[in-house]
Amino acid sequence: MPDVTVYLVRHAAPRLNWPTPYNEPPGPPLSDLGRRQAAELAGFLAARGVTVVCASTFARAHETAEVVAARAGCRLVLWPDLREREPGESKVAQRTRVQRGWQAICALAHQGPVAVVTHGTPAKLLLHALNDGRVDLSQYVFDYDNPLPPGGAWHAQRRGERWDLALVFQPTEQLHEENLTRDGRAFGATVENVNLLDKLE
Repeated sequence: MPDVTVYLVRHAAPRLNWPTPYNEPPGPPLSDLGRRQAAELAGFLAARGVTVVCASTFARAHETAEVVAARAGCRLVLWPDLREREPGESKVAQRTRVQRGWQAICALAHQGPVAVVTHGTPAKLLLHALNDGRVDLSQYVFDYDNPLPPGGAWHAQRRGERWDLALVFQPTEQLHEENLTRDGRAFGATVENVNLLDKLE
């Protein structure tokens, strides 16, 4: 198989206490912090030659992707398969559609690096599917057990049959501890600080 490069991105920070359900479309938009995170992320991805941005149809992912695509000067494609798990959807159904979307996106990546702006759960599903055991994903745990923070990015590069994975970007600005959700955990607070921004250099 030819090599492909994909940046697996979690949407930037959304507005808290949004009146409509978080996991029903369109969900909350980005907060002011989220827009700053998206701008920082966009600079990182543009410098790495992203050629197309694929995004979940939820507002927080779509808005993040718009900022990235504008900065990179590339097209944006909305991909419903990348959305978060919705009410009534089984875990098996979500896994199936996320993997279906990933296969289609990899076909696009033959033209150059692709950024995939999605949510924590789809990102976790994909990372576990791609990992061959060489990366200890338990070392990358952020809010709500997500494998990357809001506005963060993993680099996934396929070399033949194998995927090389690395967490390569975290926004410098995160939510403060006082911004808590109902279960008492900060939405954007990292459990473990992982700074691998220079791993690809």
